[in-house]
Amino acid sequence: MVATTITLTARQERFVDEYLVDLNATQAAIRAGYSAKSAHVEGSRLLTNAKWQRPFRLRSESVRRQPKLMQSMCFGNFTKLLKDAYRR
Repeated sequence: MVATTITLTARQERFVDEYLVDLNATQAAIRAGYSAKSAHVEGSRLLTNAKWQRPFRLRSESVRRQPKLMQSMCFGNFTKLLKDAYRR
């Protein structure tokens, strides 16, 4: 069996980073640059396509190892939640 290396495009890498922010595939796809009309389809496709599972997992593990980045993402989400709650 020949092992092939699958690399992610810049937009796919961005999707992974954005997905790790809030675990929302549709919003991650939009923020990564996919069309809002097809974001739910693209997000689902990116998460379930078998050939991308290994690079996706490796990329997500790499991002998770960066505590400062994760803290920044969490703080950004928390700030957004507060702003949204305040507007209501």
